[in-house]
Amino acid sequence: MTMEYRFLFIGNSATYVHDLPATLVRLCEEKGIAIHQKQIVYGGRMLEQHAADKGVLEEIAKGYDGVFLQENGNGMTSPEARESSRNAIRILSEAVRASGAKLYFYVRPPYGIHLAELDSLAQCELFDSHFTPAAEEEDALCVYVNRAFAEAIRSLPYYLWGPDNAHINPHGAYLAVCTFYATLFGRSAAELGIAYDLPAEEAEALQKIADRVAGI
Repeated sequence: MTMEYRFLFIGNSATYVHDLPATLVRLCEEKGIAIHQKQIVYGGRMLEQHAADKGVLEEIAKGYDGVFLQENGNGMTSPEARESSRNAIRILSEAVRASGAKLYFYVRPPYGIHLAELDSLAQCELFDSHFTPAAEEEDALCVYVNRAFAEAIRSLPYYLWGPDNAHINPHGAYLAVCTFYATLFGRSAAELGIAYDLPAEEAEALQKIADRVAGI
């Protein structure tokens, strides 16, 4: 029996570079999971801007099974930015609850360059500290791509970013997709086919990290 889901992704280039939602859709289809997805993603946009956008709130109200929120890294680098982000999360969370959808936080990967004097591993911790309490408050589920990146940085030789050292490369994108799959469906990412033309042994190493992060 095919399982079907309707997902809405709200964020910026951390979602649309390498089209993570579409890659997830394709790989899930091979496993009998049909995902219909829509994206509201603009380069550099923060959740504060999404929350102030009437069109975003109207789209949420149309009704989805799940809505994913993804923040700009700059939205978490100061107390003032974090408070603005949390206020935006509250607005968007209220809209998601009213629509009957499940709320998810896509806890984004770090940058391969410093962000507000934080290296990549410190960014992973910062993003975690921002979204884990928010998830508890808003009854949301976190897709901890940041944690998967932290483990990959520590244990694997693969670089995870593209030429700009900010956006993820195919290794990073596949790790993110695997983390989504294992977290959302409670199934091992080892089930998934390979994407982005990665060598099989490299894909397997990334799958294992995603499984550990998702508790599989």
